[in-house]
Amino acid sequence: MFERSRAPQLLVDGREGTIVAANPAAVAFHGLPAAALVGQPFSRFVVASDASEPLDLRGLEPGQGRRFE
Repeated sequence: MFERSRAPQLLVDGREGTIVAANPAAVAFHGLPAAALVGQPFSRFVVASDASEPLDLRGLEPGQGRRFE
């Protein structure tokens, strides 16, 4: 489902806040190869709803994240 989705999706390591995988739609959306996205901080590609504080996913435990469908 991840690979076939037309929606850009990034898998993020919740402890480190880095991208661990990008589907083809995300690669096309960002205009970068998957290898260039992997390892980058997720916060580099998104804007927090409150721009006064950076988005920090470190320390997020399994089950505490949000799932968007």
